[in-house]
Amino acid sequence: MSHTCSSTCPGCACHIASPCPHCVEHSCPECGDPNCSNDSCGNIEEKNERFGMGEVLLRLRDGKRVRREGWNGKGMWIQLQMPGEMTVPYIYMKTADNNLVPWLASQTDILANDWSEV
Repeated sequence: MSHTCSSTCPGCACHIASPCPHCVEHSCPECGDPNCSNDSCGNIEEKNERFGMGEVLLRLRDGKRVRREGWNGKGMWIQLQMPGEMTVPYIYMKTADNNLVPWLASQTDILANDWSEV
């Protein structure tokens, strides 16, 4: 899915009238808009910084969402759910098909250094 860059591309600041390679790569898989920030579309802006599980836990406790570069699905992330009706916090995942499910880390997830904040 692509769009035609009619002025300055928001992703890379190019000035072209044909489909911008950056925008094609980063456009929302649902609506095709590179500026889409709708979580249900799966186009989640990610920061370039990569980190390991220690930083993941710190950011989750700060209320942030994080994801792994190594995950196959678009728009997947995890977040910490603080107690409400549950008595202890737990981590849940937004899946590629927009479901929210409980999440358990694999050994690969725990040892990975390709985590980023979304």
